[in-house]
Amino acid sequence: MNRVVIRILCFAATFTVGVSVFLFLSLLRSDRGHIPAAVIVDDAQPIPPLTFSESSPDSPIRKIDFRNFTYPSHVVREAGGFKVRNGELLPKRKDSFGRPLDTWLVLSDVTYGDVTGDGEEEAIVVLCWVTGGSAMPDFVYIYGLRKEKPRLLWVFETGDRADGGYKDVFAEDGKLIIELLGKDKIIGTDLYKDDGTTNGLCCPTHFTRTKYEWANNRFRKQGKSEVLPLEKP
Repeated sequence: MNRVVIRILCFAATFTVGVSVFLFLSLLRSDRGHIPAAVIVDDAQPIPPLTFSESSPDSPIRKIDFRNFTYPSHVVREAGGFKVRNGELLPKRKDSFGRPLDTWLVLSDVTYGDVTGDGEEEAIVVLCWVTGGSAMPDFVYIYGLRKEKPRLLWVFETGDRADGGYKDVFAEDGKLIIELLGKDKIIGTDLYKDDGTTNGLCCPTHFTRTKYEWANNRFRKQGKSEVLPLEKP
């Protein structure tokens, strides 16, 4: 008698569970239009694995510490090169009486870009000669790498403010672009020649943009320089 009761109870339990599962599946299928496609497992498309775009590591030239660096004396008259420490020319210069001079060299900017068209970055280092007066000349050193060591590609001196003073030097489409204040101001020419402006050194009205291409181990001027109006700040 007990076995009969047990079988009846097992059948009833199994029947109840089966009905519950059937009703749940019916409800799920009838309402699947309201379920986001991502959770419908039976006909969902395979989800591709997540991918992460890794940021390009810094190019090797960026590892060179140009704030603490020895520069060759191609422009600055320092025998055997000169050392910049923490962005300044050291030791500080003194006059014949041992008093500190007001002139010294400071690192004003370091930018990077492909100026040789090889797909690799070069460094554009700008050093400003603080004269103690109103003159503001700059020295631009352009470095690449050779066998993981800095290689000087070019160094030049800019003029003073409206007389060919530094405005910008940058990379564009694998070329080197130099922008100097004033009209017809081009490296290798007389930057202090009168360009016809009347606003004086303080207030240039135009700037000159010149493009250079790296060829045969040197930068060569490309095309005609542009003279553009200088926007007022």
